[in-house]
Amino acid sequence: MRRLFIILILTFSFHSLTKADDIRDFQIEGMSIGDSALNFFSENELIDNKQNSQYPNDRFIIRNFYLHSNFKKYEMVTVNHKKNDKKYIIESLGASIFFDNIDNCFAMKKEIMREFDKIFKNSDKESGQIKKKYDKTGNSKSNISEYYLSNGSIVQVTCDNWSEVLEQQGFKDSLNVNLQSKKFSDFLIIAYDN
Repeated sequence: MRRLFIILILTFSFHSLTKADDIRDFQIEGMSIGDSALNFFSENELIDNKQNSQYPNDRFIIRNFYLHSNFKKYEMVTVNHKKNDKKYIIESLGASIFFDNIDNCFAMKKEIMREFDKIFKNSDKESGQIKKKYDKTGNSKSNISEYYLSNGSIVQVTCDNWSEVLEQQGFKDSLNVNLQSKKFSDFLIIAYDN
């Protein structure tokens, strides 16, 4: 009986570790990787919210939803799905909150990171700062932290700090949380391989 009890404890322990490393268990505005975007948006909304600029290799489509009536926490949600997928299965999901003061973004990122460090404690993590390629002056930066899950999925938290020149053109500093399936993260490597 005692042996059965120990086996059950170990089974449930490993099960919870596995679930903590399954990106499909996490939601942004109620949506998860693997869900159909049709469960959250009408097909017309999906068609109307296709981003003008797409990936160099168009195997996936980007759709942005700004200030949607269903959103409670984030101002914008980005959904990526395979091209020609009539079910619009979400392979990457991102969310953004915009800031007038980048320090507020850093404070919120720090709070999120404390929680993610607990949730993804068994994942590899990298943090750093990169220049935004879009800004040719090199003055726009992204403060980025990534968690690499054992199943190949990636969880990313960034604060994008745009230069004053680009802010005058309408760019806003933002906090971004992104969930990427392995399929999608593998695609990005190929799409941007120069």
